Amino acid sequence: MRILDAETTRKTTPMPALIAAMKRAFAALSAGDVVVPQRTHMRLPAAGATLLSMPAWVRTPQGDALAVKVVSVYPKNPQAGLPLVQAAVLALDAATGEPIALLEGNVLTARRTG
Repeated sequence: MRILDAETTRKTTPMPALIAAMKRAFAALSAGDVVVPQRTHMRLPAAGATLLSMPAWVRTPQGDALAVKVVSVYPKNPQAGLPLVQAAVLALDAATGEPIALLEGNVLTARRTG
């Protein structure tokens, strides 16, 4: 399994490629070739935080893709010099479930939102 930190994720996911991927993903969604359940919210009362889990599967002409994004929101983090939001994306082999890559997710979130 490849592990990509923030800098490597930034370098290996240029905006033009991400825009093209999002275009394909939205087309697949329109065609009904996507399974993307509502994200789950888990409250963490002791930390005043929230954990979000967002799985997705997509069928494309290039092949099936399976991933899950995990996001934590810790409101007290900025006081400790840490980001409010932490995120990671786990890409899995859609045929076997084998983990393929773990990507730092804040970079992807920022680019997707933009």
